[in-house]
Amino acid sequence: MAERISAATQQAAETQPARRPPPRRLGEFGSFCSTAEDTAWLCALCGYGAEKRLSFAFWCLNPNSADTGGLLLDDWTTPHAPKLRLLAPLLAEASASTSHSASEPPE
Repeated sequence: MAERISAATQQAAETQPARRPPPRRLGEFGSFCSTAEDTAWLCALCGYGAEKRLSFAFWCLNPNSADTGGLLLDDWTTPHAPKLRLLAPLLAEASASTSHSASEPPE
């Protein structure tokens, strides 16, 4: 899976001007994390995104999403800790990326 993602990202990057790397984002991904395979997929995707310094949009916050569940439990208050642990590599990268000043773009 990671190899296919990497190849597609590399191909897209090669078509962009050489002056500055193109912005890259993992958009609207999510998971119930209800099977080992599903959890492994999310773990691999988050690791890849962190390695490539990609921004992301996790789907979704609310717990009643029929296709992925959410980052909150059914009480709409308690964080879904296992999902947040899997997202930790991306969250750490996002935190590092936003620590730059407004006049200093991230590397």
